[in-house]
Amino acid sequence: APNFEKTDICKLVKEASFLEQFNDSKIKYQIEIPDEPIIVNCDPRQIIQVLINILKNAREAIDSFKEELNDKNFLGIIKVIVVQRNKFCTITVIDNGKGFSQDTDTLTQPYVTTRPKGTGLGLAIVKKIIDDHNAILKLTNSESRGAIVTISFPVKV
Repeated sequence: APNFEKTDICKLVKEASFLEQFNDSKIKYQIEIPDEPIIVNCDPRQIIQVLINILKNAREAIDSFKEELNDKNFLGIIKVIVVQRNKFCTITVIDNGKGFSQDTDTLTQPYVTTRPKGTGLGLAIVKKIIDDHNAILKLTNSESRGAIVTISFPVKV
């Protein structure tokens, strides 16, 4: 069960992004976070887990796309945007990998995976944590190429 506390979501995004950037030097991270804190009532440990999982998935999708292209010099890009509008804080993670290869509604079900070595638990755990936080998770493909993962947290203003 989550241990809720008032947390600066921008700080969590910075931490998760910082940790993930050391996994691949051929991926460029673009982080767009407001200077002022956005306070969300959440379990910081669980939300870090969610963010790391989403960033890891983006990195693996880019790596898979590089293999398909057979282009080791392909520059992967992961963009993380945090905004607060009205009563919601939204974190959007956009990558230029191969995108979601199947119906995004099934990807958050346990044991559903598109990866040869995947367990199918990553996005199921993400979905459970997001639901426990009364937040909204949305998975879509970009119109150009890649995936977009959006998490919207309620914020008391």
